[in-house]
Amino acid sequence: MNLNLTTYSTDDLVALYNAVAKRPVKKFDRRSVAIERAGNALAEAHDATFEDGIVIAPDGKRWDAKARTFVSADRKKHAASSPVMGKRLGIGARIADLLIAGKDTKAIVETIHAEFPQSRATGKDVSIMRSKLRNQGKLA
Repeated sequence: MNLNLTTYSTDDLVALYNAVAKRPVKKFDRRSVAIERAGNALAEAHDATFEDGIVIAPDGKRWDAKARTFVSADRKKHAASSPVMGKRLGIGARIADLLIAGKDTKAIVETIHAEFPQSRATGKDVSIMRSKLRNQGKLA
């Protein structure tokens, strides 16, 4: 997925430029200069190309706005096919199933990380789901 810099505000362009530039700036005089400098800096830092205000992503990559970088396009968020359940489900649903089955927090976190390798779930996520299930009356 390409990055269209013409849709960004001048402040966002400064932030993008400063994320990859060797010499950060506080502001640009004109928006057109900001687009040009940010586009060239991003293209150089990520082996991409820049034309007409658009940074063209390298093959197999997409723009991750939160990380302000290009990441692998095949990277999935957190939902995956569970080998145990045999169907597509989210981590929250799996945590709920394990809580209802009576597993403890440590065992649940270990199971989640085994089934969903990209998960960043912690004991806090398990606690939140436990409270939610108790409020719904599904857990004692």
